Amino acid sequence: MKASIQDFNQDSDSNITIEDVKVWFFETEKLIRTTANLSLEVTSQQAINQLRYAAHHILKSDKQEDVIEAYKHCKRAYYDTLDLFILTLNDRFVTSLVYVENSEKRTNIAEKLKKILIKIQTERFKVQTRVEYYDSIQSQLIESLNLLEELSLAASISSDTQEQELQKVIDENEQLRNHNNKLENDVEKHIQEQSAKITKNSYWFAIVLTILTPVGLLFQGSLTDYFRDPTTKVEYSLNLDKASNLPSLGKK
Repeated sequence: MKASIQDFNQDSDSNITIEDVKVWFFETEKLIRTTANLSLEVTSQQAINQLRYAAHHILKSDKQEDVIEAYKHCKRAYYDTLDLFILTLNDRFVTSLVYVENSEKRTNIAEKLKKILIKIQTERFKVQTRVEYYDSIQSQLIESLNLLEELSLAASISSDTQEQELQKVIDENEQLRNHNNKLENDVEKHIQEQSAKITKNSYWFAIVLTILTPVGLLFQGSLTDYFRDPTTKVEYSLNLDKASNLPSLGKK
């Protein structure tokens, strides 16, 4: 890009030539490409349309009126690109600066941006012509692009740090999840082992109970008689003797 747009600006329409149009056209095209590659998520569609209109008039450059119109469209495209760049410059810092974790770096970048915007704003009210105003913006372009690059790098470093920290948290969560799964498996295994032991003991208890129940019934009478109190045994015997002397119910 040229050092200053005033170097190829023509104050009088009568002095405009097709060569002047070509200079504006190619300088604008380079400006659009430069700003779009480094800063703009929104393309300079309005500026591109202005260049299309300029190209239309260039093809009919056999008339001076078409040369003048092409020249004006090129200038308009150049100005639109610088306007969009300033708007996007401010927007990028509003949206991206918060992602810079290093507070010193963040403050340093913010101060640089503030100086650039103050210079542009001061020139806006000080200059007498639009060419002078946009020339002041163009003079800040390289510094602004360098600052955008610095911002992108700082945000990228912060992003990498955040990704590393996030990955660390993910790894720790994965370790905790694996440890928890292991504990759950150990608990489940222990429960199954205890259940198996209880089932086995219950099985043998049922077998023993099944065997002892009929045996107990068989020996219940003898055991009861064996353990009966002696007095009770005598009374029981007397009752049996008396019962033997009772008349039969079937005899008269």
